Amino acid sequence: MLARGFEATSLANAAGVKVSFVRDILAGRSHNPHVEQLARVAAALHCGVEDLSRPQPRPDATPSHDPRTLALAELNAKLRSMSVTEIEIVSRLVDALHPRRKNNAA
Repeated sequence: MLARGFEATSLANAAGVKVSFVRDILAGRSHNPHVEQLARVAAALHCGVEDLSRPQPRPDATPSHDPRTLALAELNAKLRSMSVTEIEIVSRLVDALHPRRKNNAA
């Protein structure tokens, strides 16, 4: 998890699940978690649910990850609670801040 830029709290927020759910999973205290919640955690980590049950190598002391990953996951969690109209407004704001560059063949 740390290699992907997440702490238990930020992962829970990004996945839309309780922090206790994430901590119970990490501590091995959850023996029959709900698949829907596992799917949310997997989506936040950009992996499959089956990947959550595989042992992962421990990250080194200085994990290399794109710092935008956490910010994008948290933004995604916020967007999931918005209406289509609100998402369209956010999209227009993003376009205004970072206009798409058109390919001009010369």
